[in-house]
Parts: sequence; C-alpha cells; structure tokens
Amino acid sequence: MEHATTPRLPPEIECTIFEIAARSAEPFILERINLLLVSKRTQHWIDPILYQTFMYTLLSTRDRLVPSKDNPPVPPSKFHFIRQLYVYLTESGDIQETLHESLLVGCPNLTTLSLWCGGRASEIFGQILDGCFPFLERLSIDLRRVFKELYSGSNPPSDLIKRGLGSLTHLQLLFALPNVEMLSFFQQLPNLTHLGFLGVADLSRSILAAILSSSLGRRLKVLISARLQHKIQPRQERTDIYEETGVDDIRLVFLRQSTSTYAADCMKEARGAGIGMWEFAEDIIEERVKKKLANDAGEVLG
Repeated sequence: MEHATTPRLPPEIECTIFEIAARSAEPFILERINLLLVSKRTQHWIDPILYQTFMYTLLSTRDRLVPSKDNPPVPPSKFHFIRQLYVYLTESGDIQETLHESLLVGCPNLTTLSLWCGGRASEIFGQILDGCFPFLERLSIDLRRVFKELYSGSNPPSDLIKRGLGSLTHLQLLFALPNVEMLSFFQQLPNLTHLGFLGVADLSRSILAAILSSSLGRRLKVLISARLQHKIQPRQERTDIYEETGVDDIRLVFLRQSTSTYAADCMKEARGAGIGMWEFAEDIIEERVKKKLANDAGEVLG
C-alpha cells in the first residue's frame, strides 16, 4: 500500500494548489502556518508566501525588532524570503546597529522598503547605496539628514547611486520638502517613474514646475504631494489645491493621508487587501485621461 505522505498529484499541480491555499488564507496568518505542517515539501512552497511581507516595530528599550501582531515570528534563516519590509520606530533610539545586524543584512531580496523612523533612517542609506538590495523597486524613507550631507560637498558619485538605486521605480520621501538642488539626485535615478512627498506641507509652485520640466519630469508617470493629518479618515484627493498652485499637469496628484492609518494602509496594499497611495493616485490619473479623451472626442465630433 502506498504511504500516506506520498503525493498523488504531479508536483507542479500540488504546488499550485498549496500556493493558492496560502494566498487565499490572507490575512489569517495562523491558517498559513498550519499549511506548513502538512509535510516538509509543502514548507518549501509556503515559506516564500508566508514571509514575503513583514512589518516590524523597533522597541528601542530592548534594542530589538519585533513583528507586528499580524506577523508570525520569523527566524533569521527565513529573512531572505522577505520581499516587502516595513519598519516603524515607536520610541527614540539608535536603529542603525539593530537594523543592520538583526534584519537588513539578511534581506537581500527586498523589492519594497519603508522606514518610518525619523531622521535616523538615513543612517542606513549608505547600506542601500552599497548595493545590498539590488532588486529594490520601492523606497519610502526620511532623507532630510542625507540631503544635508549630499549638498554640503559630499554628494555620492552617480555610479554609486545607480548601483544602489538602479532598480528603483517608486520613491517616497517623508517630511522632506524638495529644493532645486535635490533634482540632481532624483535625475540620477535611471528608472524612477513615481515620485512622492509625504509630510505636513505642500510642494511650492516653483518646485513643482522645476520637477515637471526637468529630464526626470519627462519620464515621470506620477507625482504626489500628500499632506499628513491626525484626523482619522480615508485617504482622499485634495481637489481644492490645484487652482492655488497654478500647475496644470495630469500626473500631479494632491492627497490627504491620515497619520494613524498610514502603516495599516501600506500593509493592506502589500498584501493585496487594499489600494496603496501609488495605486490610488494612478486611478485618479486614469480617470483624468479618460475624461480628457472623452472631451477631445466630443470636440472633434462637435
């Protein structure tokens, strides 16, 4: 008699079934973990799905990283499965050593990295430029300190920026209002198509015009200026601000984002359970394009 653990289906079909089951179990992490108990072979299929998206909180009082309540414990041997990583600092403290030794050094396959850690997040920017994350496509980070260093005579060479951020397509800067000098940095990112600023103030008309008229602007698909607020409410477009800025560009989107729901929104986006800020803006732009095409068609027919 055939042993009970012997697969009765072709491995490819069995693998597909378990992968579908694992993805369908979102957001019920316990159900995903239970799938690991079926057999050793299923663990190889489920691990990349179980550990692909993680949110960590840094408890500086203990100087260690802990997963959020929605994440299962992840052993260091599984860090290489992480593709989308969100790190939030809950207390003041030095994160450089903790991030490097406890987590980032083991995550070479990151495609998305979000560091909500204040100015201290810039301390690991050198690690990014060193090419530790060659597949990084989306980065959300506070680079205020870095920009001060970049434009005080120590701007990294363009080849270093391209090596570390050559795959980057989406860049979101936290609390850093850009100036004209920052454009030279943005323009050195060869594949950047989405640029966003998340903070407490709006981009000025001169900066918007400078970005959109630059060589970067000619390849930008989305430019976001999002204002954070403490009031809890769904993300929404700020339609009242466009006339005030005087910049008419179909790719420019002004948003309002609740501070308290930002982290949750990011995780929902990463896990396919919600629309993130980039996709939200893209939907707005798509509607504008459709409206413009309809209006142009009406004018031709008229």
